[in-house]
Amino acid sequence: MKRIYLAVFAAIALAGTFGISPAKADDHDRDNQQRWDDRDDQRQQDAVVWRGSVDDVVDVFIRGNQVWSSVRSGDSLQDEHVRVNEALPPTWIKVRVDGVRGRGKAYVFQEPNRHNGFTAGIRIEDRDPGRSDYRVAIDW
Repeated sequence: MKRIYLAVFAAIALAGTFGISPAKADDHDRDNQQRWDDRDDQRQQDAVVWRGSVDDVVDVFIRGNQVWSSVRSGDSLQDEHVRVNEALPPTWIKVRVDGVRGRGKAYVFQEPNRHNGFTAGIRIEDRDPGRSDYRVAIDW
C-alpha cells in the first residue's frame, strides 16, 4: 500500500515540476492536438485540404478554386470543410494526394484536361462499416 501512495505522490510531484496538473492533462493534450492540426494544415501549404466524415465512397472534384463532393455509395457526407490555398490552373497538370488521415485510402482518379474542363477528381474509399473522419491534402 505504501508503494502505491509513493507512486501517486511521485507522479503528482513530477507533473507539478513540469507545470502540468493531473486535472489539466487532458485539456493540455487536446489543445496540443488542435494546434498540431492547425500547424499541419499550414505547414506544407497544400493547394487544397479537404476534411469530412465519410461512409463508403466519396468523390471530391476540383476546378479552379471551386471544390465539390459527390457521394458514390454509402450514407451522406458529414462535416465537410475545404481550404483552398491555390486554384487549380486551367491546364494539364499532375495532381497528387499529398497525405491522408483516415482509416481508408484516397487517390486521384481523374486528372485535369481539356475534355473534363480541367477538373481533377479524388476518390476517398472507406470500406469499413460506419463512417470515419478524413483529412486529405491535395497538391500539384
